[in-house]
Amino acid sequence: MKKLFLLALIVACMPWNSVNAQESNEVQAPATLFAYPVAPDTIKTFENRVNYIVDNFWGNYDLSKPIADLNAFNGAFRDYLGFLRYCHRTVAISSVRDFLFKAQTNKANFEKIAMLAEMGLYNVGAEYWSDEIYTEFLKAVIGNKQLKQDVRKYYAKQMERINRTQLGASLASVTYTDADGKKVSIADIEADMVMIFITLDSDADQSFQRVRLSTDVAINSILDSGKVKLLCLSPEKYSKEWAHNAKGYAQNWLVGACPELSVEGDYDVRYTPSFIILDKDKNIIQKNVDLEAIKATFGG
Repeated sequence: MKKLFLLALIVACMPWNSVNAQESNEVQAPATLFAYPVAPDTIKTFENRVNYIVDNFWGNYDLSKPIADLNAFNGAFRDYLGFLRYCHRTVAISSVRDFLFKAQTNKANFEKIAMLAEMGLYNVGAEYWSDEIYTEFLKAVIGNKQLKQDVRKYYAKQMERINRTQLGASLASVTYTDADGKKVSIADIEADMVMIFITLDSDADQSFQRVRLSTDVAINSILDSGKVKLLCLSPEKYSKEWAHNAKGYAQNWLVGACPELSVEGDYDVRYTPSFIILDKDKNIIQKNVDLEAIKATFGG
């Protein structure tokens, strides 16, 4: 799917004379649910050409009619999300709002679009994570009183979790229980940066990931400096079994149990193991960061 989209992106952004000149080399866009717009030759820059495509993307599709082929529509929708990645922010927001305004005329379509937006912008396997774009879909779904209350509540919960975990939001008020059973506040951790490592104690693969992290020479050097601290949190309730296991974790880690930071909890934790990075004031710098990214940035 990604290869097909990239080919569609290249062809859609090429001037028509360039496409015609290369027809002999079989440069053709893949088959799509409807004809995608192609930017006119008068628009020269790549971003402006993508802006044009995003502005006009759904022009050849009637969003008021029932979605007959969900798979084909999903292909078009994912291509649309792909174009959004390359256009100007204000164009993306305006286009999404216009798309949702037109789509709301069909209740059944709207629920399907909400599902596809969750798959494409929020779920672990999504190709494009964007809180800003996804919350536009969430606001539209939550505000659509034609939808069932349980559907709206489901997406309202996601909105709450995202809002509570926006970049720049504070986690200073979050508390955890350490291995000795003591309640500790994240606000009390003194460091220029706090790396919160969220990992399930009982998962064998995640246990292996903890070992990889604890034996990384470069990361240990950073932790030993004292300027950066690693808080390893198990997203579950405190238990004697967990406390026993946690005392065997790396000695230069802070360790705790914190069910609030579970995948089903109050904050936007989409998978484990993952990291939330905080600045010295305990504000979020990054979230939902995997171990490989941490090792690439801080380790070796």
